Amino acid sequence: MFNRQEIRELLSEHNLTQVFNELGWNYENEDEYIDFEYKGEKYSVELKQIADKTGYAVYTLNSEENDSKIFTNKILRDHIQNKVKDLKRENLIIYTDREKNIQIWQTAL
Repeated sequence: MFNRQEIRELLSEHNLTQVFNELGWNYENEDEYIDFEYKGEKYSVELKQIADKTGYAVYTLNSEENDSKIFTNKILRDHIQNKVKDLKRENLIIYTDREKNIQIWQTAL
């Protein structure tokens, strides 16, 4: 059984890999690169797969390493989600802002 207080602390520290490890998920360390175009502008993003549980993949996308517009624009995040579904149908993408104060969790349904 997991310790809720420890999970809260890990979340506040943005230690997402350890959160999923504590919850019994398998550790993954893969990078995926996705290119897409929206309104004539080309985007290239780097996602890091941090966990997997029976084919359900968890990715992080950090605004520090990618265009910060992605974090603030739901339409861009939806484009990324659609591309990721081609890689792993069942997935969760966790977006974090540059300052690591805010997280947006988006899953494919």
